[in-house]
Amino acid sequence: MNQISVIKKIQLGKNGYPIDNLFANLNFSFYCGDGKVKHDINLSFQKSKFLSELIKSGEITIETLANCQKVKQEDLGNPEKQFLYRYQIYNPVECSNSYLVIFSIDEYREYWSCFIYEVLQIERISHTL
Repeated sequence: MNQISVIKKIQLGKNGYPIDNLFANLNFSFYCGDGKVKHDINLSFQKSKFLSELIKSGEITIETLANCQKVKQEDLGNPEKQFLYRYQIYNPVECSNSYLVIFSIDEYREYWSCFIYEVLQIERISHTL
């Protein structure tokens, strides 16, 4: 089984972005962990999965995510709220780093938004039994 280890939290400024609808793509940019390379990711409902699936598979724990401070431990442990969070793993061609992007897509009064909670530089660790 693979396990995800968080290396570094990438700082974000604004975390809410307007989108047209649930199936719209959001082109999002952030800088590499060392700040030298700009990465562009295309976030979407179709390309992402529920964060709860990553937790259930044992690849990452609620505690690890809660230590990153933006994703609340009580939300991830609450079955009603945990399905708000989605994730995409991004492996850019520009560098050898991998990133876990945690976000949600929400509708309020017919306006859609994509909220980005975390961009985490990660490492996948393979465990053999």
